[in-house]
This record gives sequence, C-alpha cells and structure tokens, in this order.
Amino acid sequence: MPKPKKKKKPTLAQMRKKLDRLWFEAIYKRDKGICQYCKRGDTLAAHHIFGKKAYPSGRWNLDNGVLLCYAHHIFYAHAKPEEFRRWVIPWMAKRSWHMSFYNMEEMYDWLFAHVQEVKQFRACHFEEEKNRLEKELNDSF
Repeated sequence: MPKPKKKKKPTLAQMRKKLDRLWFEAIYKRDKGICQYCKRGDTLAAHHIFGKKAYPSGRWNLDNGVLLCYAHHIFYAHAKPEEFRRWVIPWMAKRSWHMSFYNMEEMYDWLFAHVQEVKQFRACHFEEEKNRLEKELNDSF
C-alpha cells in the first residue's frame, strides 16, 4: 500500500496571493462592484490608496482600498497621484460615517499613520488575516 501523500504547505507567495484575492473581493463587495469615481462596472481593479510595496502594513486593510475602473486606476490614481489624493479624501470621509473625525483630512492622516506601522507578514499570520478578510466579506457593508 503506497504512503499517503503529505499535503504541501502553501508558500508565502501563495498565501499572499490568496489574501490579495480576498481583499479584492471584500473591496468589490463594499463598493458594490462599480468604479467609485465614474460609477462604471467593467474592468475593475482594487486600488491601494497607500501602495502595498511602500506600506506593506496596509496591504490588506480595507480602509486602504478603493474600487476603480481600469482607466481611473491607471490614468488617474497612478498617473496623477496628487489629483487622486484630492478626490479620495472627500470620498473616504463620505463612506466613513462610522468613524468620528473632525475634518476630511483627519481620516486620511489616520489611515496614513496606520499603514506606516512596521509589521512583518509571516506564515503564522496567514490564518488570522484570512479569517479577518473572510469575516469582512461575509458581513454586510
């Protein structure tokens, strides 16, 4: 009788890919499947307000994401970052009714401080992040 095959542990890259997918699905659901800038519903991408490479602690933070169509993701958010920032601050304030901030800039500053935290992702954190994102995905926004 052959030995049962051992189940391979997922690599760190596979875990990140899975969490990225869950993050996208949660952003998609929260933003109701439409570009938050132009309200179109095709060729959508979840954009990190603060980039995931520069601010890895904000990679799976739902407050750090906005759903955009391809055109606004590439030609607006990436190509005109200062203009995008001027648009995203009031957008964040509108949808953050559950948080009490004194002004629109305060929410942006809070998020910026939050994503700057130094946090190293390790395999042991995968289940915790996965469970958190799945809970967010299953809860209604």
